[in-house]
Amino acid sequence: EDAFDPFSARCGLVSFRGSFTVASSNRMFSTISVDIRDHEVVILDFSQTDYMDDSAAFVVERLVDVAIEEDTECIVMGLGGAVGAGLQKLNILSSVPKDRYVQDMDEAKVIAKRILGI
Repeated sequence: EDAFDPFSARCGLVSFRGSFTVASSNRMFSTISVDIRDHEVVILDFSQTDYMDDSAAFVVERLVDVAIEEDTECIVMGLGGAVGAGLQKLNILSSVPKDRYVQDMDEAKVIAKRILGI
């Protein structure tokens, strides 16, 4: 019998703030992939991402793959500008359903609640 844990976070937030390059990509994967496994839903927030090179973009793709393997649903938030264009050009987020792309946290919360059934 599973006991309810009031401290469990069913939804996680991964904020990509600043710039991400080949130098930070491996550390990014090892840090974030562990966190993704702990949630039923993860919001990938790109609203404050200034720059992301191709190697870091492919790490984002690996993170989405980890989420899929762990049955964690992804929501993509704030994807726009050059970063959004780059990720789309590389087809990085193709496995995330289009109805999971949102502009802000309010929209992300609505989708997360729907996924979690609350």
